[in-house]
Amino acid sequence: MQTEATIYNEVLEIPRVKQYNFSRKWRKEITPLLNDPDVLRPLHLGLGLLEEGYEPGTPPWHYGRGPLNGQRAREGCLSWYQPWGRCHHIAPFCWGLGKKLYPELTWGFITSQRHTVVIGYKGDWQKPEWIMDILLFRDHSAQDSFDFLMGEGWEFYPSLARYAATFSEDKESVYRLMCEHLPWTMQPRLQISV
Repeated sequence: MQTEATIYNEVLEIPRVKQYNFSRKWRKEITPLLNDPDVLRPLHLGLGLLEEGYEPGTPPWHYGRGPLNGQRAREGCLSWYQPWGRCHHIAPFCWGLGKKLYPELTWGFITSQRHTVVIGYKGDWQKPEWIMDILLFRDHSAQDSFDFLMGEGWEFYPSLARYAATFSEDKESVYRLMCEHLPWTMQPRLQISV
């Protein structure tokens, strides 16, 4: 089992993966989860990685470039949770949603300098069943999202703890602290040693 990130340069072909349609499923599937602590904690963690002074309750879309481009958002709607240009920081929110919507899957992160997505898989992360890309899902298929992020080398992280630790220079110390103090950032079925 992979514990450290490996930089990949090859394209991952994913013929059967599905792109989660946030628009179509927002009201019925996601709205009921927006106050769930298992969804809010990853949201706050992700935005906190971007902005040290992040205050829970601040509209996520304010942290993207949408306000500069005239984006309008309504509280509780999909646009509220789309901070354009901040895929790396909204991905933990998608991870939390994926874990609630599809608890039978294991959830991880595929990231590059260009983009980050969350994947849900059974057993082999290289054969994901779902991709959650809250920013590009409307005009990118699952393969298009992967192709977009895989242009310059990419990495897979099997847990939120591993992914979030990459935002620190001392990755291993941050990872250990997260595992100790924030055990919800770990996958319950994964045993990862450091």
